[in-house]
Amino acid sequence: MSGPPSPFPVALRAIGLLWLFLALAVGKLHLLATVPAFLGQLLIPGLGFALFALVRGLAPVAAWVDRLDPRAFVLPQALRLAGFYFTMLAADGVLPRAYYQAGLGALVTGLLALAVCLLPLAPERRRSALTIWNVIGLVDLSLLFVAGLRLSLTSPHVLLPFTHLPLSLVPTLLAPLCLALHLLLLRRNSSAT
Repeated sequence: MSGPPSPFPVALRAIGLLWLFLALAVGKLHLLATVPAFLGQLLIPGLGFALFALVRGLAPVAAWVDRLDPRAFVLPQALRLAGFYFTMLAADGVLPRAYYQAGLGALVTGLLALAVCLLPLAPERRRSALTIWNVIGLVDLSLLFVAGLRLSLTSPHVLLPFTHLPLSLVPTLLAPLCLALHLLLLRRNSSAT
C-alpha cells in the first residue's frame, strides 16, 4: 500500500488547468487580435521559459519533476500529430505555405515521440533516442517560431487564424508547453552526464 499522493502533482494540475482556462479565454475573446502579431509570437518563448523557470525555481516541484521518467517530457508531445491540421489549413489557403512545412515537421516530431516512448529500447539506446528526438523537436519548434515571427513582421494579417480558437492555443499554450518540456528534458540529459 502506498502513502498519500504527493501534493505537487495536484498543484501542477491546478496550474495547468488555470493556464488552460486563461488560454481558452484569450482565444474566445480574441485578445491576441488586439496586440501586434509579433507579440503573439513572442508568447511562445516567453511562456515556455517562464514555465521552465517556475518548475526549476520551486525546489519541491523541481525535485518531483526530477523523479519523472524522461519519457514524461516526450509523450505529451505526441499532440504534435495535430500538425496534420496545419497541413490541411495551409493546403486550403487558410494558413500560409510556411505552415504546411511546419505541420509536416510537427507531424514527424509527434510520430517520433511515440516511437521513442513506446519502442522497447535498452536504457542506453533510449537515452540516445531521447537526445536525438529532443534535438529534432527543438529544431522543429524553432522553425515554427521563426516562420511565425517572420510572418508577424512582414505579413501579420496571415496570422489572424492564430488569434481565435482553436489555433490561438498554439502560441498561448501548446508551443510554450512543448518548449518547456524540451528544456526540462535537455536539463535532465545534461545533468545525467
